[in-house]
Amino acid sequence: MKYGWFGNYEDWTEALADAKGYDDDEIFEKTKNSIQEVIKGNKKYERDTVLFARTEYEYHQASLAGLLKVALSLEKKTINVLDFGGSLGTLYFALKSFLAPIQLNWSIVEQEHYVQYGKENLNCINFYDNINDCMKEQDVDVVIFSSVLQYIEKPYETLDSILSQNIQYIILDRTAVLPDSDRLTIQKVPPSIYDSSYPAWFLNEHKIFALFESNGYCLLADFKKLWVPNIPASSYKGYIYMKEKVHK
Repeated sequence: MKYGWFGNYEDWTEALADAKGYDDDEIFEKTKNSIQEVIKGNKKYERDTVLFARTEYEYHQASLAGLLKVALSLEKKTINVLDFGGSLGTLYFALKSFLAPIQLNWSIVEQEHYVQYGKENLNCINFYDNINDCMKEQDVDVVIFSSVLQYIEKPYETLDSILSQNIQYIILDRTAVLPDSDRLTIQKVPPSIYDSSYPAWFLNEHKIFALFESNGYCLLADFKKLWVPNIPASSYKGYIYMKEKVHK
């Protein structure tokens, strides 16, 4: 097998030494080109630089169900969404027409060059370099991590910093997990998408559960085996969480 997940690395630095990294210029350039096709109306949305004429709703189950739950629960015409690591609006463009007439005030926290490009070219989305700047300007109802946590050097610390913000709903979509352990791999991407590789975690599902519970969140729904990678006992899963008591 040439493409998929490989290795069992001791730390992020060691893994990164064997990979190109997620900030590879080729990924950014292809993403920019793809999003322009979406902006022009030629395609519905892009995901990982690949263009789609229709939304693959089966690929975004947790995000779609979670946003519908938030809208019904809060009874708001406009939902304030923080999409952490949301590229140039993959989820926004995929789901916005289906969710109408619900309005989406969509904010994305991303790498600096994505933020700069987004601010210059995508007025329908708010872009931020970090969580704190977003939280200062937006009254966030829900945070989405869509296939993101596993590509962060310190995923548990990042998740814990979000959970401490007292946000009512958290959605984890397509998150790579193992039942009771962590494993750091290198993901090698087929060149039909882009010729790149980067460190990728398989996270300890029990540790994720414990982190949410310790921060006062309850699990509303989970989505099992959204994708089955080549790492034994692993799976991509989704989760919708709600804060049991929110104080604002």
